[in-house]
Amino acid sequence: MGVVNRTISQWPFCQVREINSVILKAVVADVEGWFDRLKAKGGEPLTDVRKGESNIWSFLIKDPGGYAIEIQQFMDPEFKRFFREGK
Repeated sequence: MGVVNRTISQWPFCQVREINSVILKAVVADVEGWFDRLKAKGGEPLTDVRKGESNIWSFLIKDPGGYAIEIQQFMDPEFKRFFREGK
């Protein structure tokens, strides 16, 4: 979970607000599968799946309460091992 800081974010939905100014982040093994699954269940995507420069694939989706949820997948084998094994 992260507190939103508009001064370092380029995304308009990451502005500090009176309500819903927290982003929940989840690390998963299949980001594209989660994108399809959440969208099929009525989730409102804020971005498509982005394949970032640092080998992190991610997307943002809005939950029913208006909160942004970021779903990430680490493609770098070292990051995968860290999140899988905690080492």
